[in-house]
Amino acid sequence: MIDEKQDWNAYWQTSQDSHEVYVSREGKNKDKLGALWQSVFAQFNAKDCIVDIASGAGSVYRSIEYKRFNNLIAIDGSAAALQALQHDMPTVDVIEHDISQPVATLPEVKHIVSQFGIEYGGIDAFEAALSKLSDGGTLTCLCHSDDSLIQRQQKRQLASIDVLESTHFIVLAIDCVKAIYANDQPAIAKAINAFRVAEPIVAQFAVEHSETIAAYIHMSLKEIMVNLNKYAEQDVLNWCDQATQKCNDIANRGRIIRGAALNQEKLEALQQLFNSFAMQNFKADTFMDTQRKSVIGLLLSATK
Repeated sequence: MIDEKQDWNAYWQTSQDSHEVYVSREGKNKDKLGALWQSVFAQFNAKDCIVDIASGAGSVYRSIEYKRFNNLIAIDGSAAALQALQHDMPTVDVIEHDISQPVATLPEVKHIVSQFGIEYGGIDAFEAALSKLSDGGTLTCLCHSDDSLIQRQQKRQLASIDVLESTHFIVLAIDCVKAIYANDQPAIAKAINAFRVAEPIVAQFAVEHSETIAAYIHMSLKEIMVNLNKYAEQDVLNWCDQATQKCNDIANRGRIIRGAALNQEKLEALQQLFNSFAMQNFKADTFMDTQRKSVIGLLLSATK
């Protein structure tokens, strides 16, 4: 069992990723989510207490003109995420807290928002949030759903890692490297024969799913092996170790994202929870990317 808080802290502390599950590093798809939150916040008063649950580094508030609002609060379990948020948006109040537990010091909240966040805390996170919502308040949360593009992407990434692991692709590459640098001819022949069994399997998967980590590792290892004489043995072995760790990181995060997705059973439990808090007009609408004809997630909304 991985330590999820430690895992997310490490994730937010890295600088090479955009830290978005839908917006690409180049900002692709940002406008779709931005338009959503701009339309939502257009209904809010500047003085309203607004809380972003599981805010991460502030994707929701980055989508709006946040300085127009006087009482924005971000709650997240990751100190690193909140540091990134407050660095760029210093007027937003941040609270490091387990989202599955109510924040005792939180004032009554007028609006609760979340983008691919609150669902990670399960039904307890929704209950904790609703317990602070004032009469007339609203909840608007864009959540992972079983049939979304994000879930399909994560499924492919996990499948690619399964291919790497089941074929022992990186391990066999390491055996080849060690044998070649040792100039051990019998070991070279044995290692290469074993690698030749695994490589076509990974290569075929890489052709079919070029966006996955398996495709990246296959392409990179191919280039390394072709130019092996340019590298020191330890540098190549270190790269293989780093590739293995990257696979582990992607797999850990992918399983968390897959586990957070809302399905029919979870929606029925949420409906009952919302009823218990006298929430009205509960909706779970499919939020689509019309250009790509794919599901982005489920947009939950309700009023107290």
